[in-house]
Amino acid sequence: LPANPVGFVRKPPQPPARDRILNSEQRTALIKSCDDCRNPWVTPVVVFALETGARRGEILGLKWADVDLQNSTAKLDGKTGLRTIPLSPACLSLLKSIPRSLSGSVFPVTVETLKQAYQRAVQRAGISDFTFHDLRHDALTKLAKQGLTVLELRSISGHKSADMLQRYVSISASELAVKLAAFS
Repeated sequence: LPANPVGFVRKPPQPPARDRILNSEQRTALIKSCDDCRNPWVTPVVVFALETGARRGEILGLKWADVDLQNSTAKLDGKTGLRTIPLSPACLSLLKSIPRSLSGSVFPVTVETLKQAYQRAVQRAGISDFTFHDLRHDALTKLAKQGLTVLELRSISGHKSADMLQRYVSISASELAVKLAAFS
């Protein structure tokens, strides 16, 4: 062939990054709404997601054998492989308070059950356009605001590059202006 026919094909543009995080009132309303669910596992799963930034599949795949309460860590197996994450005091308290399933799962709930219950909880809380995956954005943004470095955030999130991590962390220019003013 005189020319590569694939050379004329253009990749579709990257979709715009979602910049959806909760304010403190919305976070409180969401957790209260999850408490109102018939399924008792919805609140623990959502709180764990908000504290760790873990993906839904990683959370639902978590086994008690992978949780080390003494060292405040948990091993997650997700799309980027196995990683060990730190557990916050709130996460530790949550894990100590929930009953242990005979199956060995920390959160014995199916993906579909969680998906439906979560969507209803978001609606009851009066929050629009907030997916379960947005909990990951929210958690990583919160951790970044607490002062964790890019390397620490990547270790927790499992992102292979800082560029991918940047899509998940939402820092506003006004927050940066306040931080800069503190240095002056």
